[in-house]
Amino acid sequence: MVDGSTRAVQWVRAGGFGRQLALAPLPGASYQQLIAGPSADKLQAYDVQNQLVLWSIPISSWFLGAITVADVDGDGSPELLYDGYTTINVYDLITRGLKWSINSAVGPVTDIVVYDVDNDGVAELVWGAGWQSSAGDNLYVASTTGSRSLKWKSVDLTGPFLGPLIGDLDGDGALELVVCSSQSESGYEGGRVLVFDLATLRLRSISPATAYLGRIRDVKLHDFESDGRMEIVLATDANATGTIDVYNFDKKNEFLRKWRNPEREYGSPFEFVEIADLDNDGTWEIIAANSIANTGSSGVFVYIYDYPSTGSPWRSDLLGTAFQAATGLVVQDF
Repeated sequence: MVDGSTRAVQWVRAGGFGRQLALAPLPGASYQQLIAGPSADKLQAYDVQNQLVLWSIPISSWFLGAITVADVDGDGSPELLYDGYTTINVYDLITRGLKWSINSAVGPVTDIVVYDVDNDGVAELVWGAGWQSSAGDNLYVASTTGSRSLKWKSVDLTGPFLGPLIGDLDGDGALELVVCSSQSESGYEGGRVLVFDLATLRLRSISPATAYLGRIRDVKLHDFESDGRMEIVLATDANATGTIDVYNFDKKNEFLRKWRNPEREYGSPFEFVEIADLDNDGTWEIIAANSIANTGSSGVFVYIYDYPSTGSPWRSDLLGTAFQAATGLVVQDF
């Protein structure tokens, strides 16, 4: 420990103080106590001036993600908050008794903040978690009163992003901007569609993940019904099963899947999708081309679906084998 003014070493403690440090008022003193850990599976408080251990709290985890000192309940007296790997624990600094705890999802947490984020006069608990696991990396906001339920969780979006595309999705005459993440939740969930108001760039909505262990590879906008509302068309997969999804987006900012391709093949995720009236009969076809993700695939093909039919698609001759992929798809009246 070093004096901030003189740079002189004030205290060299054998074994150190721990990875996490926080300051809290020390009753009866003009300086603060240092709370640090972990040290031998404990959080400890120190009287720095007298170089004494004041008290300790046993902790259940060998890894302490974060600690902080803040007035959680708004009574003018701060509490000690620390990450117990799967819970955030709130302790009374005077009695050192546990006041309450909350599930922190995937530990350890990266930091803990107490702040009135919605400006309603009551502080919320804010923390980040997920960095050490293969699950998503998320920011969480929870209530500090009542049931202390989770109020908000951020979406973990994984690139590369597709788009942007512009079109009127809800038929109100104003344009929307559409982009897609390839995946979400560190790749454990499929991609998500983000819709923005084009004029203000305000985010209107984020879709649920398209599928578990899926990836969006291509996106198009098309007005299938000629009603002034463009649908969102995705070339994707669900756990390597080739999937084409068509979604509506409405004025309530809700997504509705209205069509999915029949006869989906395992091991053949779709890489590209196009929409055209190939036979000039006044109805639309969806054209898609796939890659080979595993040995379950029968090969690379071009597929043609008669939208919105659920009948079997037309399929081209075999175009590739042995983990090859379609590298482009163009539909044009040459």
